[in-house]
Amino acid sequence: MSESSWTEPNRALPLRWGGYRFRYSGGLVLMLAGGLTVQLTSAYSLIALPIGLFIHVLGWCILPSVGWRRVVSALASLFVMMVLLNGSSATVFLAVPLFGWLLCRERPLWSYLVLPIPLLASIPLVRAFPEYGDYPLLVAIMIAVLVLSAWLARFAAVIRGRFTAGSR
Repeated sequence: MSESSWTEPNRALPLRWGGYRFRYSGGLVLMLAGGLTVQLTSAYSLIALPIGLFIHVLGWCILPSVGWRRVVSALASLFVMMVLLNGSSATVFLAVPLFGWLLCRERPLWSYLVLPIPLLASIPLVRAFPEYGDYPLLVAIMIAVLVLSAWLARFAAVIRGRFTAGSR
């Protein structure tokens, strides 16, 4: 079984509206844009908070996945987006949206071994970037860590699929 024969579990879902690629990419862009908008919130720009939260949750809602998985992930990620307003020390909670992503993408349990990566990465990064002015750089690095973790989880799912198919 080659990697090209492995398919995403959600590709087989019957979608009521839109195509898989449109909803996948649109959901991902909205989740990221909403989360970044929330992080722009300050005492002078409070309007960014509800707008960002709405956009972030909307991204989770249009992601092609089973409904309950999207709801659980959106609620957990919504909480984390608000907690991140506390500053760099809250980046350890970014493992929660990664868990939601793995849940929505229907990754096998084997791939959940990537969840400690953002936790472990945040420890030295919080110490390296403790000031609030460094927060944009910290968030950019943590987004890269989350993307890398998600790709590693996908790779683990593909490898697991190879072993499962090869043993039949």
